[in-house]
Formats: sequence, C-alpha cells, structure tokens
Amino acid sequence: MSFCDKSTNPLKTTATALLYKLIRLDWTLNSSTLRFKVKASIAVAKIIGSQESNYATMNECLQNLKQIASEAQIQNREAYIAEVKEIVVHIETLMQQTELIKQNAGDPEMSAALYHKISDGFSHSPKLRLTWLNNLTGLHIKTGHKAEAGQCKATMAMIIVRYLKATKQLTRYPPHFEHLFESIVPYSTHQSHQGLKTSNENPAHSIILQGEKWTVLQLIEPLEEAARLFEESTLFELCMEVYSLLSLIYKTERKYDQLKLALAEYQKLLDMMTGPEPPDRAAIVYLRIGFYGKKWDEELKGKQFIYKKDAKYNLATMIKQLEDQFFPKYGKENVIVLSKNKSIEELEKTLEEDKLYIQIAGVQPFIDPQEE
Repeated sequence: MSFCDKSTNPLKTTATALLYKLIRLDWTLNSSTLRFKVKASIAVAKIIGSQESNYATMNECLQNLKQIASEAQIQNREAYIAEVKEIVVHIETLMQQTELIKQNAGDPEMSAALYHKISDGFSHSPKLRLTWLNNLTGLHIKTGHKAEAGQCKATMAMIIVRYLKATKQLTRYPPHFEHLFESIVPYSTHQSHQGLKTSNENPAHSIILQGEKWTVLQLIEPLEEAARLFEESTLFELCMEVYSLLSLIYKTERKYDQLKLALAEYQKLLDMMTGPEPPDRAAIVYLRIGFYGKKWDEELKGKQFIYKKDAKYNLATMIKQLEDQFFPKYGKENVIVLSKNKSIEELEKTLEEDKLYIQIAGVQPFIDPQEE
C-alpha cells in the first residue's frame, strides 16, 4: 500500500498490480476479500499517519484497481467486481475520515463523531473495531467526557460477548447473558454483532473471526473500566448495572475475591443511593449547534448537533470555542454566530449567500415516559 502512495509511475504500477494479485488470491482461496480488507485498513491507517502521504496518487491506484477488476475473467465475476469496488470505497472513506480527524483536531465533538463512524465501519473486523473504540475512549477521557468513555468500554465488552457467543464460549452462562448489556448500552445489541455472522455460515469458522482469540476473562477489564468511569461521572445506576454483570462473571468463573470486592462496591453505591441525602450529581448542560449557509463543508452544511458539556460551559464559553475553531479557517468576517433560538425557516429567510452561520442555543433533554 505504501508504494501506491508514491508518485513514481513504475513503482505505483507495480504496487497496484501486486495489490490486485493479493485481492484475487484472497477471493480464490476464501470466496471473500474480508482478510485483504482488514490488512488494507491497517496499512492505510499507517500511510495516513505519515506527513508525506499523497492522496491523489493513492486514489489513482484505487481507481486502477477497479478498472483491472472490471476486466477480470473469473468465476462469480459480478460478485468479485462488487467486492473490489467495496474495498475501494472502504479505503477512500477511511482516508477521508482520518483526514477530517486531523482537520478537526480542535473540535472534540467532531473528532469523536468521526472516530465512532470509523469504528462502525469495521463491522467486518471486531479487533479493528475494538481498537478504534479504545481510541475513542482515550479521546473522551482527554476531553473530560467520562460517561461517554464508559459507554465505549461497555460497547467493547458487548462486542467481545458477541464473539464469545458465536464461538460457543458462553455455555455456562444464562441464555439471556448478552441481553443484560441492553440496560447499559441499548444500541449495542444491534450494532455490535454486525458482520459476525452470515446466514449460511457457521460463525465459529467465519473468516471474520479467524485470528480473534478472546475469552470470558477478557470481559473483565473493559467492564471494570466502565464501572469506574460511570461512577466518576456520577452515573451511579449504570455503575450498578455493570457491577451486576461483573458479579455474574466472577461467580461463574469462581473468582471469589473479585466477587467480594464487586459486591462491596455495589453495596457502597446502594448505601449512597438510599442515604438521607441524595448523592451529588455532575451538572450537565446541553447545547444545540446548527450550521447554515451554502459555503459550509458537506459534513456540516445544514446539520444540527447536540453538544453535551459541563456546567462551566455557558453560551458565552461555547461561542468563544466556536469562534476560535472556525474564524482562522474561514475568516472572522465570514462567520456569524447566532445566539437567538429562531426556527430554521426564519433563519433561512435572512441568510446571506456568502456567509457561514452558526446557531447556538441551550436545550433540555427530553425523556420519553417509557424511559422513566
């Protein structure tokens, strides 16, 4: 992959041909290109980290790969061509998203969203998905978002549980074990198992799972970290849910010393929750930020985001952060920050075409009656 990044034509041509041979070999041996896709993803990530990476030449190689594949005479030709196109799109997307992370290094919310998107793109490789989720955990901790970091760790544990179920390592656990995660990370039940199984394939022998070797005991580290992060972010109820899971694991695996400690932590939380005074909770503010105007990049234009911040972030603080972030890139005279909570329809009537608008307003979370 690194030679595809070079501007020297002979090297680039040879590298493209070699890549194509590897793709075709993977297809011939496995009737799939998943193995190559994982290896290519790792290689591209390393290339993108280089200061000398040349995206134009890399894209040229990718387009040449599609062209070569389209002319191939091979069994299941249409499926093969579709797989090669999917590889190209995947690598292009990864390059674009990683470049966006660099460009938005000063915006932790945008960076976190991009990390999450990249992680979800690795449904074909649980190991790579865990790697990016762990990176996202570090980003959240760095920016003080410990609740979100805890969610990442819990999601990592859920992915491992899906793997353990697919490889029949949960036979000593209750059938509903994986569903116990739903109260901690509700969306993970759908997302985390994507790519682990196909309808006609034994998951224990899936190419996706080859090379992955996880055990039940490897659930402990992410769950313990999740419990710590939830407690530090004063999400005591979620912390108790995690300790319930840990207690079940410790009991099943006969880790009685650890079980004793987990139950003690659970009791401490119960005492706190049922004491005469309610426990202190972290004060949180929520801000809705919208980006309007034709000159915004596609990932921002016309979109709204909810920002979760500590109570120290009032409107003035957030406006200053946005100005520091966007003024240098677009020019102070071109970016207008609106703090009035007008509807989108009202705003669009007054927008100047050559300006970029940011609307910011405080909002309150809405809790559905079914969630109470």
